[in-house]
Amino acid sequence: MNKLLLRRHDKSIGICLALLLITLAVFWQASTHEFINFDDLSYVTSNPHVKGGFSRDNVFWAFTTTTEANWHPLTWLSHMADSQLFGLNPAGHHLMNVLFHGANTLLLFHLLFRLTGCHWKSAFVSAIFALHPLHVESVAWVSERKDVLSTLFWLLAIWAYVRYVERRDPLRYTLTLLFFSAGLMAKPMLVTLPLVLLLLDFWPLGRWQRSANVVDHQSCSPRRLVLEKTPFLFLAFASSFITYHVQQKEGAVASLSLLPVYPRVENAFIAYVQYLSKTIWPSRLAIFYPFKFDLPIWQVAGSILLLACVTLLVWRKRRRYPYLFVGWLWYLITLVPVIGFVKVGSQSMADRYTYLPLIGIFIAIAWYFPALFKELRLRGDILAVTAAIILTLYALCAYKQLGYWQNSITLYNHSVSVTSPNSFILDNLASAYLERGRLDEAIEQSKLALTIDPNDYKAHFILGLVYDRQGKTSDALVHYSESVRIKPDYIEALNNLGRILTLQGNYDKALDCFSAILNLDPDNQNAQYNLKFVEQRLEH
Repeated sequence: MNKLLLRRHDKSIGICLALLLITLAVFWQASTHEFINFDDLSYVTSNPHVKGGFSRDNVFWAFTTTTEANWHPLTWLSHMADSQLFGLNPAGHHLMNVLFHGANTLLLFHLLFRLTGCHWKSAFVSAIFALHPLHVESVAWVSERKDVLSTLFWLLAIWAYVRYVERRDPLRYTLTLLFFSAGLMAKPMLVTLPLVLLLLDFWPLGRWQRSANVVDHQSCSPRRLVLEKTPFLFLAFASSFITYHVQQKEGAVASLSLLPVYPRVENAFIAYVQYLSKTIWPSRLAIFYPFKFDLPIWQVAGSILLLACVTLLVWRKRRRYPYLFVGWLWYLITLVPVIGFVKVGSQSMADRYTYLPLIGIFIAIAWYFPALFKELRLRGDILAVTAAIILTLYALCAYKQLGYWQNSITLYNHSVSVTSPNSFILDNLASAYLERGRLDEAIEQSKLALTIDPNDYKAHFILGLVYDRQGKTSDALVHYSESVRIKPDYIEALNNLGRILTLQGNYDKALDCFSAILNLDPDNQNAQYNLKFVEQRLEH
């Protein structure tokens, strides 16, 4: 018996080493990458609290701020820790994301093996989780630390829950709640954990009925299992309330007048299917997928029909293939907070949203296909070769996809090439060119963005910056004015417009600009100084 346990232990160690090596082999190149100008500025490089590292004021800020339309203090503390250790060297920030991803991979293997006792199925799920190209965005993007960090706490919460089920210890139950709370403070997307715990109660824990293969041999009534999750549901509700309030306050939630319910629902059903499509064939991956309003009715109807048929099928087969039922519902449920029913941002979908949900699909695949071909000769060899081919192809694809994240210009040029006309990415690309002093290319991309959306205030602002730098004051004035006309609360454009008007001696209009800034941000010291300067000129 001891020899058997020793062999199983050695096998687990070998699998963990292999998982860690392949993860590092694919993602290590991220250490040579730069920060990008999409969120990395506000999360790290231009954020004084994060750059300052740990201090009493910065920690207090992390727990009280709603910057970036989210309340996720542990994410802020994580970025502060990076700044404390590495300063603004992007290599350290990227490597921490890679290490978190590696830790999640190993923890996922350990958890699945503890739940099921299956080495190779657990290893396959963990390997495909580590190597899938859809997960590149969560690892390669410094600002998406919240993905890898929150998933770590999600897996730890499930691990603590399994330990609690093995032995009903209040301390283990409390530990589960603490890990769940920590996860919510890293990314509120984790609100669906109570429902996933109920799924795990069905399989593989077998708590819904007696089974030969259960961790806890005492079956529980559905009512008792739900009551057991009440504290988790309370935390999930509180997190959802806070998140919605914060995002609405910061203007991140699209109103029904701008984006009615019907297009949201259409997009949500199609996104569910598109995520599955990209899971099987991960091509044309981009950092931003623009929202489309005129979706073909056949795509919407087809998506709804497909999802309904699969859901009905796994429900009917839930006794024979419980892992299909659990894996599929894991996918559907965990995507709900980000699928777009409550619309945050202007994207139609995002690769990063699949980081946690696809675990359910991977579990369903890993357990179903061996069961499906159990009568096949040489089944083990065939499945092993197939798995090796799939993992190799995904690893190569992920390595290539990671290369696009080298810097802002490589990333956005790739995104432009694989998505429909997209003024949002063109604006970011123009900004990246401007940062590098490539002014002609910045002008080209900004003008292209304006052909797509004539009311693109950011494109006008970038053109203003370019012409300002070139000394073409009149042209800069035109574009700053247009930017402010389209978006009257755009502080950066108001400030630059006021500065040029001041230089031209147009003090009355400059006064209006700086006053508007202070109405929006009374503590804006730059506007306060400029306003005093203009008032002094008017007095003379």
